[in-house]
Amino acid sequence: QNPVLSKMSPEDRAIIVRGLVEGAKLAKRPGIGNLLGNHPIAAGTTKAQVANAMSTLDQEDANEASRVAAIESLSFAAFDDAKPYFIASLKENASNAIHKATLETMRQFDHFEVANMIFDSWSGLGPAAKSQAIEILFARELWITMTLKAIEEDRFNVAYIDSVRRGQLENHKNEEIAKRATAIFASTQSRPRDEIVEAYKGALNMAGDADRGKAIYLESCSQCHRIGNQGYAVGPDLTTMSQAGPDKILVNVLDPNREVNPQYVNYSIDTADWETYSGIVASESATSITLRRANGAEDTILRVNIESIKSEKLSIMPEGWEETIDQQGMADLIAYLMSLN
Repeated sequence: QNPVLSKMSPEDRAIIVRGLVEGAKLAKRPGIGNLLGNHPIAAGTTKAQVANAMSTLDQEDANEASRVAAIESLSFAAFDDAKPYFIASLKENASNAIHKATLETMRQFDHFEVANMIFDSWSGLGPAAKSQAIEILFARELWITMTLKAIEEDRFNVAYIDSVRRGQLENHKNEEIAKRATAIFASTQSRPRDEIVEAYKGALNMAGDADRGKAIYLESCSQCHRIGNQGYAVGPDLTTMSQAGPDKILVNVLDPNREVNPQYVNYSIDTADWETYSGIVASESATSITLRRANGAEDTILRVNIESIKSEKLSIMPEGWEETIDQQGMADLIAYLMSLN
């Protein structure tokens, strides 16, 4: 037994063990985690941490912060033991913070039920959690295959797969996935962007309501765009968007790939253990690359684990907003953005 660990308090041991396990995950070295699992003190610490987490989640009066911490601790549990708590935490009456913590913890398990739980809980997830769930469904080939199957069975709506993701799938290194995706998307081709922009020009002559437009921004745009101290800095800051004018705003929303700033091009990274990450490049170093995605979430990938890096040559902003915002909603959003001086 390690004399240093044995002298620590249970709380300090839990912190040390969590740090080692998280470091092993980041370095893609699962063997380190396995060694920890076989260490008597470490194994006892993680077992106690899981038991305490489950006890917290069983308490109806546990506050949000305690629940989030407990959910994160379930990463040390066996998947079958954690599954009932994941299902309960993804119910529609749970908060966005609970949903996000649950999804992030689920992502750490290489299990087919992760995708099934996302499909089953989809309708109760908010916009931010939905974006996070999409990231997870595209993180492993197993979940990608299940997503395509769910689309084929009308269990999952193909409209949630944006143009960037469609391109990734149609050019996937797994030929079976690429073939299957191409067949699915061929039957759901969207209207040409120019045609959609032209159809929405009527919004430019409508009276927009800035307050309603702000609500649209907060629900649909703030995951990737900042205005003042609201939102996340993934795409361009919209504070000075009024300088572009209503026509330009309309085009930017409906045809985001017409003009793409290289700073906001989407990148896709495949790792040696078959995981896929995507987002804009937030930072780089000699040893790692950090990608940023919706809601400001970041993934740092060590270069030693990178198998391939691809620029999608597309904006990180997806096409298809005409499915979410009607012409009046567009007029409201434009009115809000134009009011920002």
